Amino acid sequence: MHTYNSGTFIVGSSGEVDVDFLFDGGWFRGEIALFNVEGMEELIPGSEAFMLEAARRALTDSEQGRIINQDEIEGAKFSTTDFNWERDFNTGEYIGAKSFTFNPGDELGLMMVQHKTVQETFENPDRINEFGRFPLFSIPEANIGGSLPNQFEFVGLDGNGIIAGEDMRIFQADRDYNDVVLQFRGLDSNFASLDEYINPTRDFRDFPVGENLLEYAESRVLNEKDPGVFQVGESGEVTIDFLYDGGLYEGAVGIFSLEDINPEDLTTEEFTQKVVERVQSNSTEGHIVIQDSTEGAKYSAELEWEQAIPEGKNHFNDGSYLGTKTFTMTPGDNFALVMIPDGNFNQAIGANESVMKNDLIFSMQGANFQNQVQFVNVKTSAGGGTIASFEDDRIDRPSNEDYNDIVLAIEGIQEPIGLFSLEDRVFPDRNWAELPIGEDNILPYFDGNE
Repeated sequence: MHTYNSGTFIVGSSGEVDVDFLFDGGWFRGEIALFNVEGMEELIPGSEAFMLEAARRALTDSEQGRIINQDEIEGAKFSTTDFNWERDFNTGEYIGAKSFTFNPGDELGLMMVQHKTVQETFENPDRINEFGRFPLFSIPEANIGGSLPNQFEFVGLDGNGIIAGEDMRIFQADRDYNDVVLQFRGLDSNFASLDEYINPTRDFRDFPVGENLLEYAESRVLNEKDPGVFQVGESGEVTIDFLYDGGLYEGAVGIFSLEDINPEDLTTEEFTQKVVERVQSNSTEGHIVIQDSTEGAKYSAELEWEQAIPEGKNHFNDGSYLGTKTFTMTPGDNFALVMIPDGNFNQAIGANESVMKNDLIFSMQGANFQNQVQFVNVKTSAGGGTIASFEDDRIDRPSNEDYNDIVLAIEGIQEPIGLFSLEDRVFPDRNWAELPIGEDNILPYFDGNE
């Protein structure tokens, strides 16, 4: 729930916030910060006390606040010399999207200092009315000394998490809203619309750079409300390696395209039908990537808490290891993973809910029963690969929550956003990543490739 009518974000369920600096159309070179508004209700927006507390929180570099952009040293992804009202102000190296951690469900606001740092603003509140030192806020009523009732310094556009800002007070600004353009993922935003406040003669969306920016931003939307969505890389090839089999069941894992899938349909029978069709199509719409009943994993280990290991064995791994496998998908497409714990995917269609082993389990939280986390991030490599793992029993049913039932490496994807980490979800004393199988075998998997 938003405390203010406009200008704040709500942190998503994973707590991970992704920020991408898309355009720099402002002469000033200041800093931008996110700050947590929880507990600031007693402070009057627009007061010096409110400004100082926002700055203080931003300087903690914690869940209370973080500096997310330093224009003095960072460049934006897009630049242009096409605007007839201003030159290209973009300088510095573009460093790509950055990830920050906040508390899920908390409400955040944006703070910009024009030409200085948040630290200097905090230390010298008596100088904020000097040229280039004025602090600006995404919360309209928090802007100090504004003569307008709705001082919208930051506005939103297009539903893809893009926030565009002015670096001057609105009654002084040219209203092109291109002084800073950022894309946020992992946040639910509540901002006024760019369409209502932009100067129509200076709309960056009417230029090629604007079209490219919007297309790029759309390609990065991985549905923050449903962590566990991946994006296919430029090659279109997704590589899967079956690393560990820690589950009694012998089911299968598939990948499937999310094209034309409505998030509101994720728990319906129609969705199940479509998923099964796609994973079995062996096409760019989906593939079966692991068939546990006929293939083995790369590594095996005996874990003391596993109770139902077949007689004569010391682990669940069985079958021949087939090595890495590569599957063709559409570059830029969004996809998710799905597991049927036991049997084949056809058995999931019309399955009785009481039959746990036929209940599909997804990498996407939103597709799982009660939004449960059944799929976690074990390790993401600097080179772009990810090691992830499934828990094959629904968390609300008898489950040992060791998240090792299927462990796999995924390559050919963009870095995942929004996944919970293994250490955040695994049952105490069952963190296999801290045992030799994890430390010596699985965690170093990508080390030779980086």
